[in-house]
Amino acid sequence: MSMINHEHDSITLIEQQADRSIVDVLYRNGYINQQARDYCLELLYPHQRWGYWIAQVLAIVGCTLVLVGMIYFFAYNWAAMSSSYKFITIELALLCCVMGAWTYSLEKLAGQLFLMAACILVGVFLVVFGQVYQSGADAYELFIAWSLLTLPWVLISQFAALWIFWLMLVNVTLWFFWWQFVSPSHSTVYYISLILILVNAFFLVLRERLYNHNTVWLQHIWSRIFLVCILLILSAIPIEIYVLSSKWTNTSLIISACSGLVIQFLILSYYRFKDPDLWAYALTVISICLIILTASFRVVDKMNLSNVIDWLLMSLLTLGIFSLGAFVLRKTSIAIFSNKDNYA
Repeated sequence: MSMINHEHDSITLIEQQADRSIVDVLYRNGYINQQARDYCLELLYPHQRWGYWIAQVLAIVGCTLVLVGMIYFFAYNWAAMSSSYKFITIELALLCCVMGAWTYSLEKLAGQLFLMAACILVGVFLVVFGQVYQSGADAYELFIAWSLLTLPWVLISQFAALWIFWLMLVNVTLWFFWWQFVSPSHSTVYYISLILILVNAFFLVLRERLYNHNTVWLQHIWSRIFLVCILLILSAIPIEIYVLSSKWTNTSLIISACSGLVIQFLILSYYRFKDPDLWAYALTVISICLIILTASFRVVDKMNLSNVIDWLLMSLLTLGIFSLGAFVLRKTSIAIFSNKDNYA
């Protein structure tokens, strides 16, 4: 029996259905080279299976359109509908989604989409409840309730898209909670950036931890790319504000900007040396190039030159900064792929 150990996990090949995650484990552990990996993926996911991929895309689009249609149905017919009719319609749809998830099981895309639709309908129910009974609750209370009520479903879903959706709910909850409940002063206003950075960094670390333990539903690269994008944007915002600020004495802004800069370089180093990923590395390089470009703009603007010279300098700086970024990416890509081939 062939066994592949990956940290503290093991995979018995004869008991596993062949999929991309098994091939990636074999490749990362040096049992197959790049050519063998490509051949295995071609066997598992041939290009001729376009019907399967179209079916998946249509299922996702169809589920989205049904949910959007339901939301617009309530918005358009709100005045003509009785309270009981509103609640009965949402509850029946919610029950159907739960039953659909149970029927198809969470191992299949259809069941996962039904569960995600159920989570969205929970939010629709809370919104309608607040409108019907005029509860007067703040927006953060709605999102707190929505996040807590759907958390058990998220935990059992094994569906990356639902986890991402729930993370967006958490981010929105923290945002509204900060402005509506905390009501920060001028000296603490930017701590919300630090909080959001830390929360999203935690989820990215958790995702990488589970990925390295061969969690099957997290083997698709898009979840990593999405979380990296969110974290890069959140960490770049305080940096950009600090660079463009006329006063650099706000403590919360300084701390948030420094934390964002640390996060940017941690992502850069992790996806370059620890777990090489050219997509995540490229996104980080682009983010750093934009930050450098903003700082350059601030320096040029302070020089009080004519508009023509300002535009000329910024054009040259833009070309130089992004050319350097492209050069770094090219060198890094060559190094990453050569290291993988040598390891295999």
